[in-house]
Amino acid sequence: YAIQRKKEAMEQSVSKILPLLLDTRTRLFTAGINGNVGELCKFMVVSNKNVKDLMQKDPESNNTILHRICTKNRSKAFSFLQSVLPKEEFIQYLCQANMTDQRPYEYSVRYGSISIAKKIFDIKEVRAKIENN
Repeated sequence: YAIQRKKEAMEQSVSKILPLLLDTRTRLFTAGINGNVGELCKFMVVSNKNVKDLMQKDPESNNTILHRICTKNRSKAFSFLQSVLPKEEFIQYLCQANMTDQRPYEYSVRYGSISIAKKIFDIKEVRAKIENN
């Protein structure tokens, strides 16, 4: 009887938790919004993903994790992405609009992410793109 109860408990809990653990997009965006650099590294190593996989878009909003990092002032995660992405690609992602035509640099200003806004506007290529638009 005890074995059957354990089996039932496992089936009930695992069936609810396992899909969340296996959903890489959910894990990625959760790590991004929490600014968890360790989880982002783990995502790349354990899940065998590359930097481009980190920058995938959310199909519902067209956000990347950079949009979310900029809303929550996650400076370490921002610096991590800046260091692993080539400079030109990083700048493209900073200037990439989501479905509501908002860019990560706009989110950093709107949500008061001062340290990230400073880092963004210290990049002369970003300033030039903003001035040209």
